[in-house]
Amino acid sequence: MANNLSPEERCEKRVSSDSWHQSRCSRKAVTVEDGKRYCRQHTPSLVAAKEVEKTKLYNQKWDRKREEYHRGDVLKRISEGITTVELEKLSPKLLKGLLARIQGERPRQGA
Repeated sequence: MANNLSPEERCEKRVSSDSWHQSRCSRKAVTVEDGKRYCRQHTPSLVAAKEVEKTKLYNQKWDRKREEYHRGDVLKRISEGITTVELEKLSPKLLKGLLARIQGERPRQGA
């Protein structure tokens, strides 16, 4: 069990034990970074890589949502009488999706 490890074998990360107190992580240290020992969960380079990946996925999700909202707004404006000049300013990708939606087709992913 990890609690039976000597202090030299344990991860050095401080973690919350309750709302007021912190204690040292009880897991076995497997890596050393900047002279400190860390378990796999608290290794700074792995934590940073995971955060970058989470941020990338978050941004991709909201880029898709933003495009959906924009598409819906454009369809609403078309029904309200958007001008041809404004339509020509839209991106080709968005126009293909709009045309497919107007024609009742489902837009292809990545088109």
